[in-house]
Amino acid sequence: MASGVAPERQRVRIQNKHPNPLFESLLMKWIKQASENENAKMVHNYKLALSSLKRYPLPLPSGKHCISLKYFGLKCCERLDRDMNRILTDPSCPRGTDGKKKNYIPRYRSGGYAILRAMYELAPAHIESSEDQPAKLPLPRPVSFPQDESEVRQFQLAPGQFEVTLIVDSCEVGSKAVRTARDTIVDELVRRGVKHQVRRLSVGDFLWIALAPNDSELVLPWIVERKRLDDLAGSIKDGRWKEQKFRLKQSGLDVFYMVEEFRWKSHLGLPEETVRQAVMNTWLIDGFQVINSKNTLNSVEWLQKMTNQLVLKYSQLTLESANQEVFVSQKQGQEAPKTKLMPFTYVQLLCAKKTKKLTVRDQFAKSLMVLAGVSVDKAAAITNVYPTPLLLRQAFQNTEGEKAKANLLAKIKYGIGERCIGPKISNALYLLYGTDGPS
Repeated sequence: MASGVAPERQRVRIQNKHPNPLFESLLMKWIKQASENENAKMVHNYKLALSSLKRYPLPLPSGKHCISLKYFGLKCCERLDRDMNRILTDPSCPRGTDGKKKNYIPRYRSGGYAILRAMYELAPAHIESSEDQPAKLPLPRPVSFPQDESEVRQFQLAPGQFEVTLIVDSCEVGSKAVRTARDTIVDELVRRGVKHQVRRLSVGDFLWIALAPNDSELVLPWIVERKRLDDLAGSIKDGRWKEQKFRLKQSGLDVFYMVEEFRWKSHLGLPEETVRQAVMNTWLIDGFQVINSKNTLNSVEWLQKMTNQLVLKYSQLTLESANQEVFVSQKQGQEAPKTKLMPFTYVQLLCAKKTKKLTVRDQFAKSLMVLAGVSVDKAAAITNVYPTPLLLRQAFQNTEGEKAKANLLAKIKYGIGERCIGPKISNALYLLYGTDGPS
């Protein structure tokens, strides 16, 4: 062996990604059971316990040792011990594993350890660098979407050449393994004879299309977002609610916000008054049409009636494709519905969360909505006047007097009622964008 300076030893830290796979699988099973029983409170508690367990890096020998972790109580620990003992004593019970092969680590001073150590010390001298060598095979071109969203393939659909079809988001359909209340939607649509298809929607839960035999598709001007009260409360708590409304408005379609009742209102996770007020704001401030539903069957009944109305309204009209700008500029009335409609694939790309490239203005609006009290309409009104943070900061700097700066945005009007944003939000944005921070 060639003599030389021995390589510097480094301490390697080996951390198991799933040190407690059995407890994790049990908690996930409980979450699933609580969800099927519509017990939102226990679902929330078990999810907190699972997240705390996943962050703990060491194996726990029993359930009672989980008491030191956050969100674990005595009853939860005792149940873990009972289920663990039942699994260990019954060979037929599946045991939780992470399903991944562990990396091979040879035992210290074993034969495998000696071989790997020798390879580590000798191999660098025989490794050739290939950083400057060009690729021998051409690399595939990255997938790209059209730069200009105004480009739409022009076509028309004459009366009799299309059928009005309800599109159901695939996320609204339960899995085959577990039958839940969500499966009732498709089952009831089939039973009632409503023409529909199940697809993945980039925004919303239901919409209607004019479907031609040659697969040309135009989206009718309405979209439905369905929320059960407990789901609405959860989306308000984790911030999804504002983002979902933002993306619904981006589509340019008229929005029906369907709210279904929930039996256990004490398990919403938020006061019922807060959730009801959020629904009211969705109607008054965001301009969405709110549909109150007693249960899933009541929601399906409404979808059936709406589908029948759209069939009567559009069956004798000639429809043509258009981009979002042309579609939004049309005036829509009871007797004169919009006939220049956006293609389905165009709407999907327009609203896709992951593929759509956000402009600076869009990103600025999303960041504004993180602030308390800033709704979608308020953010849109502010970005209409100041499309970027830089322009807003320059406006604050060019205004003389602290009071005038604090009230710079107070008189900007927003929403259907054209109410003013007010001094409170204006002052908060001044402190955030118009100053250099706390003095």
